[in-house]
Amino acid sequence: MKITNYWQSDRYKLLVNDCKSTFTEAFFTSNWVIVEAYHIVGQRLREESQFVPVTDLVHYLAENTSVSERKLWYAVQLYDKFPDIDKLPEGKAITMNKVITKYLPDSPKTETQCQHQFIMVKQCLKCKAILPLDKPDTS
Repeated sequence: MKITNYWQSDRYKLLVNDCKSTFTEAFFTSNWVIVEAYHIVGQRLREESQFVPVTDLVHYLAENTSVSERKLWYAVQLYDKFPDIDKLPEGKAITMNKVITKYLPDSPKTETQCQHQFIMVKQCLKCKAILPLDKPDTS
């Protein structure tokens, strides 16, 4: 069965809605899984900290897992602030970035803007060497 005006058809509109909702749900799910992972790691670190100082745990885990100390500390802070993950503000619609910037205690509360300082340069097209314009060309 061929639809003569496919782009205005109900079939195409249904396809658009299905695709949008599938991607939206996938993004929410993936964001929530990341938050859950941080929470689980934070809980494990707190459990283990009864045997070894948490500072040492974070340091050695960072070396042995290729996960940064910063991420491990975020995990600890998340668990400390929200031992019950279901009490997180914004529910499952939250991202780890929002958790870090908005809710964790040692997170910056405002973004700082860089005060850009630009310089003019010459760049070699062959080797990509950079020479500031105020220096004489010695080639």
